[in-house]
Amino acid sequence: MKIKIAIIILTIAILAGYVTRVEKHNIQDAFLEIKYDEVSSAVEGFGEYKSSYATEEDSKNIIMTMADILEMRADREDIIINNVKGRREATLYKQTKNCDVTIEFITHEEEGSNNVMMCTQYVYVLMDFKNSTQYTQTYREVVEKMFDKTGVSGNVYTHYNGITKGNTKESLRDNISNIILKSMNAKTVSEYSDDTSTIIYAYSDKIDDSIEVNGKDINMNITVTYSEADDKTIYTLSTPINNSDF
Repeated sequence: MKIKIAIIILTIAILAGYVTRVEKHNIQDAFLEIKYDEVSSAVEGFGEYKSSYATEEDSKNIIMTMADILEMRADREDIIINNVKGRREATLYKQTKNCDVTIEFITHEEEGSNNVMMCTQYVYVLMDFKNSTQYTQTYREVVEKMFDKTGVSGNVYTHYNGITKGNTKESLRDNISNIILKSMNAKTVSEYSDDTSTIIYAYSDKIDDSIEVNGKDINMNITVTYSEADDKTIYTLSTPINNSDF
């Protein structure tokens, strides 16, 4: 989890200010044009809490407010506090039959110039939907509005995951380009591939979201990975990007 949060904080610094929101086209339909053996999806949001300094109790209050908005059944006693040097993490995790939800409030303090303490506060939200893509777009909008309501300046991402049995990376690579990208009227911006993985960054004029990377707009990210241990090929379609690719 700490590694994941470090990646999130780094990504916030890289991408801050480059993302606009609201999708105009149903990317879920494009994803489902390919047949998979298993599907799942996720909504991931992270950003900076820019209001006043939040004490431990304040961070719990913020988490409970978010839990209420997400209609989670949770108590304050469910929030776990982890204090390390210069860092406090307040985490609420709930596992249900259809969705696992994580809400984290991270407070990072460090000594700046002239012995002045600097404080940065972050919020991370992950909704992991099991065997379903039905509610992804709906809850993306809920998380966006929740960030606005609670004073979090950040970005919200969607991830659609499909699994096929065996090593189908090579045979379905053309299908991804020809079906998903064509459905979204998307153009490939860049593509990387090795023996086990293919990563495609693309831009679609049917999606308002965009991230500027190396002077180019990106709002679709397709990742294909073959797991030899499980003998499965994993497809992930993210908008506007899959953070783990960075």
